[in-house]
Amino acid sequence: MEKRKIATLVGFVVGSLALFLSIFFTVAHFTFQYYHGEKTFQKSGLSIILTNDFKEKEVLDYTAYYSSPKMMVLTLKVEMDGFDVNKWNPYESTCYDYAEKISKEYRNLYPSTTEVTVNEELIYFTFDFEQSGKTYKYLLAIYKANDAYWQVSFGCEKRNYDTLKKDMICYAKSVSIGD
Repeated sequence: MEKRKIATLVGFVVGSLALFLSIFFTVAHFTFQYYHGEKTFQKSGLSIILTNDFKEKEVLDYTAYYSSPKMMVLTLKVEMDGFDVNKWNPYESTCYDYAEKISKEYRNLYPSTTEVTVNEELIYFTFDFEQSGKTYKYLLAIYKANDAYWQVSFGCEKRNYDTLKKDMICYAKSVSIGD
């Protein structure tokens, strides 16, 4: 009789523990999915897929700004009608041409600016930027619409760049431009 009570009690404890762990892992899974799931952000004709960790914020001089605890994404739409076509014709130029043009300008400001990279149709360059005693590294990708070029910069603290570069490339490949 005493063994039966102990077996029942052990069965109840094991069953309760299994139920608790099942509920715990289910809640944890959906919480993880929510906070790390994908979210599409859209502004002024640009669409990008990031994670739920990102929040949109307003920043002067940029078309859109998204930040997470580890990374920031800045988008800038550069209208083609703002260029002097006698010096450089944006309508006849490619994304690569535009990337070459602005990377030279960046190199004057930020000597760490790299050569333009073409990676599976993604066109970008990187540069370092110091602010408030910290060094940030940016990957700046270029896109072209019918009426504008888009600069999309993915930035993080330089010490985290190697870890986050794969995510930056993935996010950059998710960009779509609607005219």
